[in-house]
Amino acid sequence: MQWMKRLGYLTTDPLNASEAEILAHKCGVELEIVEPRDLPRLERDRACVVVDWDFIPPDYQKRLLSGSDVRVVGVHGYNLEDSLASFLPCRGILCGQRLDVRFFRALADTANAA
Repeated sequence: MQWMKRLGYLTTDPLNASEAEILAHKCGVELEIVEPRDLPRLERDRACVVVDWDFIPPDYQKRLLSGSDVRVVGVHGYNLEDSLASFLPCRGILCGQRLDVRFFRALADTANAA
């Protein structure tokens, strides 16, 4: 799990943050909850993050996908546009609507394959 050594979960929603911690624990993924204000540190560390797309402001969404040193490894959200949902996997980014155990298992599988 080399790239998962320090996986951040980027959200502003406390309920999703809590659920992500539970799911990550179940799947053996080490997780740190981070917020948009943490981006400068995450960029310095070149951290890997999962993004809660529905709870990240649009300017941060754009920054993460087009010019950040943060490595986005997963994105979930019900408000993902179809074009983005088809584009993200082409960049090696796990994509899904739901924050669930299937999503975190796929993250863990990807980490184990790396």
